[in-house]
Amino acid sequence: MTTHDDEVALGIAAAKAGQHDVARQHFQAVLRNDPRSETAWLWLSGLVGPQQRRDCLQRVLALNPNNELARRGMEELAHSEAASFLATFEPRTPPAPVAAISIAPSAAPPELAPPITEPVPIDLGDAPTVPMTVIVPSVAGTAPATFAAPVELPPISTVTAAPCVFCGAPTGADGQCAACGMEQVFDCPLCSRSLDLRERMICECGQSMQPFISGNKLDRERLGDEYLMRDYPGAAVKQWKAAVTTSPRPALLHRKIATVYLDLGLVEQARQHNELSKQK
Repeated sequence: MTTHDDEVALGIAAAKAGQHDVARQHFQAVLRNDPRSETAWLWLSGLVGPQQRRDCLQRVLALNPNNELARRGMEELAHSEAASFLATFEPRTPPAPVAAISIAPSAAPPELAPPITEPVPIDLGDAPTVPMTVIVPSVAGTAPATFAAPVELPPISTVTAAPCVFCGAPTGADGQCAACGMEQVFDCPLCSRSLDLRERMICECGQSMQPFISGNKLDRERLGDEYLMRDYPGAAVKQWKAAVTTSPRPALLHRKIATVYLDLGLVEQARQHNELSKQK
């Protein structure tokens, strides 16, 4: 009969051998009999996706708040989520233009070198490591001078010729009004579908954008509050930032933004907006 320690040892051996499915089965068997196994939760955290990994690491810290490996794992998750959040919702500097590359039409297509497969260990300090595999294709020579057939693009929607729903001026294909600068396309606060206000105010899911529009003005603060309530923090921050310059209570908006950033582990950004909330 396999004992608790045997299952743990078998799971570790399978993880080290790259047999992740087998390793997961062993650690899950351990946890079914002993849900307080700190070792099993920690090893399992390296064999699952980001959300499950968070759950596993939280279990470890609930059992042992001083587990340094679990604390470092949570910090890595926070940094990863922060980078993803900033890359999506923070302004970025546009890349420099790429110089044109001239390819001789007579050049013979080179051969592609075989993929390079290297095991990349995850640093867990003194604990055994679970290898991950990264496939890096290497190319010998210059890219071949062949091009894919042109893709037929769908026609531009006719709603782009419609007037701005806020000021009545013409709008462009990018969904932006050239006169007042207001965007015309928003994510539905209920289902996150893209909703073009020039076409309709009510989403297919039944959510109306009319409650967020008063006269010819968009209540960005209220829309941001709705996004946050529906668990779309990035969309909420975007609306609050746009509202700061015209809001009669910018300090409150900065505090809301700081709270979201802090919840996401973006401590420095939270500090900046907290400082802005104190300015008169």
